Amino acid sequence: MRISILLCLLLTAGPLPAGARVIRIWSRDELLAAADLAVIGTPVTTRDLAETNSLGWSSTATFQSRFRGVETTIHITDVLKGSPASDRLVLHHYRYELTWGSPPNGPCLASLEPNDTNPWVLFLVKDAAGQYAPVTGQEDSALSLRPLTVEYGRTAGLPVLPPMADANPAIRHPIALAVPLRLLIHRTADIFGVVVDTNSFISTNLTVGTNMAFGTQYEWFIYPAGTTRPAHGEMGLTGSFSFPISPMQWSAASDYLSPAGKKYKTYRVELALTAFETDIPVQHMWSPAAGSRYQVLWQQTLKQTIKP
Repeated sequence: MRISILLCLLLTAGPLPAGARVIRIWSRDELLAAADLAVIGTPVTTRDLAETNSLGWSSTATFQSRFRGVETTIHITDVLKGSPASDRLVLHHYRYELTWGSPPNGPCLASLEPNDTNPWVLFLVKDAAGQYAPVTGQEDSALSLRPLTVEYGRTAGLPVLPPMADANPAIRHPIALAVPLRLLIHRTADIFGVVVDTNSFISTNLTVGTNMAFGTQYEWFIYPAGTTRPAHGEMGLTGSFSFPISPMQWSAASDYLSPAGKKYKTYRVELALTAFETDIPVQHMWSPAAGSRYQVLWQQTLKQTIKP
């Protein structure tokens, strides 16, 4: 099987810059094959450790070469591969510490909210006794955690949950949403690769209704400049207080870049971001907009022009 890779660097028209980092893009089958354990679950608790790790990054004037160790306890609701000892597991991973800064082309680190009821699919390998680590490695641990969708979870055997009767959008409480501001893009001979700049996230204050499900949606588009943006792109949907955005890549021979076999001089890349609330609880085949109390809370589209 051919391994796809994504070049994680700022858009450039010249040669590959020094220090550019290569990120492997894992398919669902690759994640499952490499995992000792693959489960669907929700984060219950998380605690910081005294442990720190540089994860291979060197210090700079604005970055101390260390990341904070974290242990997150996961409540398992379904097993896709392996045999967990119980319905709980401990995930060992790392997070950014704001006061320590962040390096250019930094790691894509997993982030899970404790007591979040939104289900995740986790692809893991055995770590220390009773613990697990991300199958994609600590350097890019976020790639081992995927929102529960048909693509990454089961397609049958999960119940369809009705709207939440006690959802009340009239009584609101504040939340903070981390949103990105920039894209990192590179054009190789055969592939356009796109990721979100992990150093560009800022906090945005929103409010959400009582007992309402909160979610985020992102949709990637790439199309020739001067033409109409396609009606639909590559979409991701999650019940999360963040944007866990999977990297994207397109082949130069794809219909996105060469519609009807025609070549163009410039292309537009767009990432449409939406945060919303709904009375439809997070579940497989989730259709949050079908809820009678669905409401968009925040929207933004990141745009970039690429010249091959």
